Amino acid sequence: MNIKQTVLPKSQIELVFTLTPTDYEQYAHHAAEKISNQQTFAGFRPGKAPFEIVKKQVGEIPLMQATVELLVPKVLARAIVDKKIKSVGQPEVNLEKMAPGNDIIFKAIISIVPEITLVDWHTITVEKKPVVIEEKQIDVVIEDSRKGQAKEVRVNRASQKTDKLHIDMDTLLANVPIEGGQAKNHHVYLNEKHYIPGFPEELVGLSENDEKSFSLPFPKDHYQKNLAGKQVDFKVKVKGVFETELPPADDTLAEKMGQKTLVELRALIKTNLTFETEQKEAQRAEIELFDKILSASKIGELPEILIESERQKMIAELRARIEEIGMEFEKYLEQIKKTTDELGKEFTTQAEKRAKLALFLRAIARNEKITFAAEELNKELDAIKIQYTNHPNIEERLKSADIREYVASTIVNRKVMDLLRGQIK
Repeated sequence: MNIKQTVLPKSQIELVFTLTPTDYEQYAHHAAEKISNQQTFAGFRPGKAPFEIVKKQVGEIPLMQATVELLVPKVLARAIVDKKIKSVGQPEVNLEKMAPGNDIIFKAIISIVPEITLVDWHTITVEKKPVVIEEKQIDVVIEDSRKGQAKEVRVNRASQKTDKLHIDMDTLLANVPIEGGQAKNHHVYLNEKHYIPGFPEELVGLSENDEKSFSLPFPKDHYQKNLAGKQVDFKVKVKGVFETELPPADDTLAEKMGQKTLVELRALIKTNLTFETEQKEAQRAEIELFDKILSASKIGELPEILIESERQKMIAELRARIEEIGMEFEKYLEQIKKTTDELGKEFTTQAEKRAKLALFLRAIARNEKITFAAEELNKELDAIKIQYTNHPNIEERLKSADIREYVASTIVNRKVMDLLRGQIK
């Protein structure tokens, strides 16, 4: 058997295998034995039909195909081990030549772990910024609590910036109604900022039963690409004006929020804000630390398979977040006017960064000899089983080598990250 090896760009290598009839003879006999177990051959027990009988009955080409199916994974796996190739993902295999009595030639393109020169991370530190909660931050939460307890009262007057309107609305582009641009009894809070710029301002001063037509430019970066940067016409009829009555910030408000006094409510808010801010600062410091390690280290070109893997993970994570809030992912894609492929392309830069970080974590784990015990893996798998009790075949899926390897790498990565957090001062 001859193996020709060629180095390709983006951390890939190509192996071209040439096997003579003598090289693959044993695989042909194993293939014939397998076929004789699956088919009936008159006068022979399953698996006992002679090679020549099998070849004659099934044909030389089908037997060659069965031979190739057996030999390719085994020959390729042995070559990867013998050549000490650090492969990632599944190789791309193509059959180049197959004919009875002739050489079998196949080619495999293998993605490999790029070369890594890891910085001495012990020399890299970052600092967490001190967390200080100001009274005005607490005031904002108190104000939001007041809004949560607010009452809306219908009024017979011109609308003000603090009011809410019920409107019927039509939107048009070049005098053509926009699909989905019609709304009945739509609620508009005139003091909120998430509308098209200028929209709430156009409604200030209108009273019940008033009608108004106006035009506004949509932002150039608007998620609806068919409207982005274009002048859109609005036709609005006011169905009602509602004034918001906020309760006073006092002990009564505190009681509604589960506290005895306003002083206690403010103290609780400060505690919660402190915790949330400390969590965010810890995350920021971690990102800064990882960025420093990545920028100070060197890594070869990433194979596309690693980047694509991270892209798919990011899409899966986004899907989970969308579904957590009760929205279908496909509906979300419709709203943002994108396909999963387009979304994946937007994730490319972040996916590359995540792929590099994963490789560095693995390198640190190897250098620091970080391992895990069998009971740690079992405990993690048990937790997953409990979390996904209602998922079909969850126990069988957790037995698969891929799942167990993924969970094991998660445990190791967690330990590495705990180790690196010691560099955050």
